[in-house]
Amino acid sequence: PGTFESLKIPHAGIVIVEDDVEIGSNVCIDRGLLNATRIGKGTKIDNLVQIGHNCEIGRHNIIISLVGISGTSKTGKNVILAGQTGIADHTTIGDGAILMAGTKVAGEVPAQAKVMGYPPLSRGDFWKWTSCLMDLTLVKRILKSAQSASDFEEFKQKMSELKPLGWPFKQKDD
Repeated sequence: PGTFESLKIPHAGIVIVEDDVEIGSNVCIDRGLLNATRIGKGTKIDNLVQIGHNCEIGRHNIIISLVGISGTSKTGKNVILAGQTGIADHTTIGDGAILMAGTKVAGEVPAQAKVMGYPPLSRGDFWKWTSCLMDLTLVKRILKSAQSASDFEEFKQKMSELKPLGWPFKQKDD
């Protein structure tokens, strides 16, 4: 790999914080490169949040702690970003969207959407997807038992010894 030098690019933009905005401790709001980074009226920002350059945060957003919003992203009005949400650069979050804790977004989120996880899915789809992963884990354990058994009786014995996956990987009752 070659060597490189990083160059400092001076930012000439500003940060505009509109009326009734609350900003918690250790929040970093980067000023824009050429334009403004804007925090909309009535927005509440919890502690330890990073807002990148040229972002436009809409009115009356709620941004919970440990959220990272990369540069040139936009949120609509009345958006909720729960804890540890991460938003990639140049992303738009529609009005009224709710991104639940730990959601990671690298694309657009439509207005009124309620999403969680990565990739961001509706709550119901997220839990179905998670349930499928649990089922795959159980299938893998069954196949491993089958491969190591010398005959069907030994396989049945190994199957009876399989322990339940436990929370949150609960097995369904028969």
